[in-house]
Amino acid sequence: MQNKDRELFSFVILSYKNYHYIKDVLVSLFAQTYPNIELIISNDCSDDFNQEELADYIDKNKGENITNVIINNNETNLGTVQNVENARLMAHGEYIMYMAADDALYDENVLERYAEEFLAQGEDTLVVASLTAMCGSELDDIETYAPDDDGVNAMRTFTPQQMYSRISHTFTIPTTSTAYRMKLYDVVGGYDTSYYIIEDATLYAKMCRMGVNVYWIDDMIGARHRGGGISHGNKVNLSEAYRKYRLDEVMLYENDIIPNIKLLSRKDRKLFKRKYRFVKQAYYRQFINPTLPKSKQLQNKIIHFPYIIINMLIRVKIKAINLLPLPEFCKIGFGMAISGILCLILGNVYFTMPSFGTIALLIYTITGLAFTILHYVYRTIATVIDAVEYILFGDRFKK
Repeated sequence: MQNKDRELFSFVILSYKNYHYIKDVLVSLFAQTYPNIELIISNDCSDDFNQEELADYIDKNKGENITNVIINNNETNLGTVQNVENARLMAHGEYIMYMAADDALYDENVLERYAEEFLAQGEDTLVVASLTAMCGSELDDIETYAPDDDGVNAMRTFTPQQMYSRISHTFTIPTTSTAYRMKLYDVVGGYDTSYYIIEDATLYAKMCRMGVNVYWIDDMIGARHRGGGISHGNKVNLSEAYRKYRLDEVMLYENDIIPNIKLLSRKDRKLFKRKYRFVKQAYYRQFINPTLPKSKQLQNKIIHFPYIIINMLIRVKIKAINLLPLPEFCKIGFGMAISGILCLILGNVYFTMPSFGTIALLIYTITGLAFTILHYVYRTIATVIDAVEYILFGDRFKK
């Protein structure tokens, strides 16, 4: 099929201090079977970027299916979000996909498959996604896949509103292996450049809130993601980029989620509140509090003491859940205790039971009682912690 017979597919490579990996993603792109690809590379003013060398490499290695090439090098560092938005505005394709310079497409059929799914699902399908292979420092070292089974089930079955509710506390849509029909941006607008690092979660929150569904492709892996990015906690925690990432998280919750808190399910609202408190406290503790005078730091510790207590209680609850047996075992334990007591009574009142039999039944009964007591200990701990959390904070996000 000739290039002109297929819609243009824009593929954006975002570079910032990872130029030494860029040939990996280019090799994966040049291997694509899709016949009409626009390549856009945008470097956010990192000093390792060699535009002339890159242009020469592309010219020598690209195939006929790479029908347009744009290389952009920002004169100043704009941040990830602005860099993505600028690259989007340069694109001419019907479809678009973004990838960091240190990641790669999974195999040679990725763009072809995405384009086929867009055609098969129709004009109303604006976003398609598939699994991402999560790798170590090398892209052939696959450690796991994202999202996990719970996330995949959500991608398959959730409505946009249910997904909005979920991503309020758990980022689920796998950015690296997601492609978009360009018309999406006519519906939801471009990337919000008031943020600096996080471009994906802000788009997804708005997208789901506005009723845009993400079509999930079950039998496909779209990309290989190299470990080491800020969002995976692998950067120096007090770096400026990490600070901006954490600030973006706080802004997302305060600008988008809290004003729309009523859209969240009861369970997700509870999880969101805890995530928001944790993120905001962590940001304040790491980046704001150390810059304040000692007296102000002490004052803030006193003001935030209830938060410290509730976080400690929540950790106790989680530990209790992990340490105590499952409810099913507790039910079995209750049955063991009752049957053991009955056997002891019958065995010693109506029959002559040997001492070793009595001892064995005692151990059996005590084990059952222990399981039962532990079950109620857990329920008591969970109830008390939930009550304390409500007393301290109530439903303070209710609008």
